[in-house]
Amino acid sequence: MKHLSFPRLERVFTAIFIPPKYEEPRLENWKNRSDAILAFAAIIFLAAYAAPIINPDLSRMWHYMCRTVSNAVWLIFAVEYIVRIVMAQHRWSFIRYHLFDLAIVVLPFFQPLRLLRLVFLLRILNRRASSSLRGRIATYITFAAVLITFVGALAELDVERNAPDAQITTFADSLWWAFVTVTTVGYGDLTPVTEMGRLVA
Repeated sequence: MKHLSFPRLERVFTAIFIPPKYEEPRLENWKNRSDAILAFAAIIFLAAYAAPIINPDLSRMWHYMCRTVSNAVWLIFAVEYIVRIVMAQHRWSFIRYHLFDLAIVVLPFFQPLRLLRLVFLLRILNRRASSSLRGRIATYITFAAVLITFVGALAELDVERNAPDAQITTFADSLWWAFVTVTTVGYGDLTPVTEMGRLVA
């Protein structure tokens, strides 16, 4: 069997993962205009997602409202992705090189994979922060660390709270767990007991 040389491997990797440098002025303009709106929508989504997790004793009406808001904002994310496809001059190339975006827009509609919504949320807020905080590295890193810690705590509590023998049952527990995990201290006093919890970690 003929082995691939390093130059061939490099070409294969480039063809699969690195998009060609197309000039897409309409798409770039749309991205610049929509980033702020998407970031605002992402913050609303985060609040609606977090409220029932942090306070599980919310009334049924509040649970319903939070779920409705979350789904409405997610629909905005999906529409924005479709608009980018329509506006792209090289649509198949756009889809091919944005399969990750497509996956985290479509898959969370399946209930077991809804945590992927938090991945897309991080992606949107990171995209906005990286453009607005360009050059302010310390501020950007602090924002990213705080956001990842908070979202990680939410995700962990969401999947761990009702598990048998769960150790992470309150938001304070999950926030502490996320903090020691992100800072790599890892005391081990609180550990996830579910497969999904370990995946979040």
